[in-house]
Amino acid sequence: MRFFICAVSILGLLTGPELRAQDSRTDSTYVLPEITVEDVRAPFYGNDLAAHVTSLRGIDFEATGDRTVAEVLDRHGGVFVRRYGPGGLGGVTLRGTGPAQTAVMLDGLPLVNPQIGQIDLSLLPASMLSGVDVLHGGASSLVGSSAMGGVISLRSAAVESKSGLRASAGFGAWGERRLSGRVALGGGRLRMVVSGELFGQVGDFSYRVPTLLAGGRRARENADVSSENVMARLVLAGTGSTLEVAGWLANVDRGLPGTAGQSSADRQSDALQRVWLRFTRSGTTLRASSQRSELSYVNPTLTIDDTGATTAHTLGVSQRKNLGRSTDVEVGVDASVQAAKHPSLARKRSQRSIRAFAAGSTRLGRWSLMPSVTSDWVFREGHSGGQVSPGVRIRFRPPVPFLTAIRSGLSSSFRLPTFNDLYWRSGGAIGNPDLLPERGLSADIGVEAKNSALSLDATAFFQHTRDRIEWLPDAGGVWSPTNIGRVRSLGLEMSATATFVVARSVAVRLNAAHTITDSRDKTDRSQPSFGQPLRYVPRHTVDMDASARWRSLELGITADRTGRRFVTTDASEWLDSYFVLAARLRGRVATDLGFIDATVFVENVGGAEYQVMSGYPMPPRHIRFQITLTTR
Repeated sequence: MRFFICAVSILGLLTGPELRAQDSRTDSTYVLPEITVEDVRAPFYGNDLAAHVTSLRGIDFEATGDRTVAEVLDRHGGVFVRRYGPGGLGGVTLRGTGPAQTAVMLDGLPLVNPQIGQIDLSLLPASMLSGVDVLHGGASSLVGSSAMGGVISLRSAAVESKSGLRASAGFGAWGERRLSGRVALGGGRLRMVVSGELFGQVGDFSYRVPTLLAGGRRARENADVSSENVMARLVLAGTGSTLEVAGWLANVDRGLPGTAGQSSADRQSDALQRVWLRFTRSGTTLRASSQRSELSYVNPTLTIDDTGATTAHTLGVSQRKNLGRSTDVEVGVDASVQAAKHPSLARKRSQRSIRAFAAGSTRLGRWSLMPSVTSDWVFREGHSGGQVSPGVRIRFRPPVPFLTAIRSGLSSSFRLPTFNDLYWRSGGAIGNPDLLPERGLSADIGVEAKNSALSLDATAFFQHTRDRIEWLPDAGGVWSPTNIGRVRSLGLEMSATATFVVARSVAVRLNAAHTITDSRDKTDRSQPSFGQPLRYVPRHTVDMDASARWRSLELGITADRTGRRFVTTDASEWLDSYFVLAARLRGRVATDLGFIDATVFVENVGGAEYQVMSGYPMPPRHIRFQITLTTR
């Protein structure tokens, strides 16, 4: 029934606006929809100018057919994404940290789950976004808790300057089907964009199981996925003020297949409702958000049928001031209330928090100084306390052609324990109400070089984490979290973009990102894990994308190489590195209605057999098709 309701909603979106007639001549270039300045940028208060930030536009991941944010970051983000098979949980590893140590924002407001502490990035369709920004490195001085590895800032579909429609349908192997649409109503002071997506997949591809003798292959079972998403954003521009109201509804139901060679009948359902608003006038911004999420888990073997719900409400105000010609300052305060209810938490748990922050930027000739500080106070039952996280970034513009900037930064960060860490009591595990927050210190230095055809970026980083929260078993086999961990990470992040024209009519674009990370356990010299690489932190991650366009045809290739991932703390067992290649061919036709794009995607061209996380095989070679209409 939910699938039917969302289908009717999206069909309504696709048939709503009046389509404008256009000249039917074939264009030799791609004309992109115009967007306005109402698009929400990353909440970095100018610090993105002096930090390593990967900025991805919607057109980048639409071209490569990425369906979820997890796939976007895996293919383009220069980071390692922990994917538990297609359709499974997706979380990002930034500079040696885990998914729970990365803050996720949507339109500048946090996406939070106070119970488990991380957001499943496979839940959010990429088709409903205009872009993704990734700030690499500790950023609690900018956004507060959980930003120990960095920040993923998601931007919802941009409000356009004129009315238009974008509709897309696709299908592929193993029962994949997808329908998405976006309607923009522009012109005048009131503008709105509504987007939605329906997705379904059986997902029962076959994979090799080394322990099987006859043929060595087995088909996945219980791997089906169905999801329904709708997001709307309305902007009312007045004289000197802007009001923005937005909402997101999501429902995802999926089977949880067993690890390689094992059967499973487990299922999980996720439901999310979120609304947020922002009002800006004369440099003052009032923002608010309210989110409710529900997760249901069924395990017939263990007779488990649990449903947990979390809520998070945030209200904040900030003031931006220009102090002279070269200094900008922003100060603000946020208050939030979060709660979680789950059978394994014994009773409903809640917390209240207040965050005060200040950030500034001042320019002195070729130098720019960007200090920031955040003070967080959290009030929980039996546990209250505060954290202060300062940070500073410096940018220097050298008088050297091609070399555009030298930048550096130093900041502290922290992560509060989740409700599960503190209060869980079920299934042979008990939370620890005396846990301390995780704390981190990060530093980096980078260079940027750019001209009209080539852009280069390289950043060396250092990161240290202490009081890391780890779940460990006692002598009786009962698991409980404790603060024992210390981690040291060193690395280098490099990226390059080149654009040039070949033989007058062929435009070529190349993108590449290479991250080298060395993260090691520095906790206890007496343990086998001391000095060893962290689990599931690959030393090398390489993302590449190349495209060539001739008239209305585009050929593209993406490549992903991920290095060895250790699966034990003493580095005695690991998953081999893998290299995955994908290709695409897109053609465009101009009609009276608009542009029609038809694309064929060939995924895993080489037929690599690999696992991102141990026990969760990824799909072999397969083909997907997509057709998209964009009005002009």
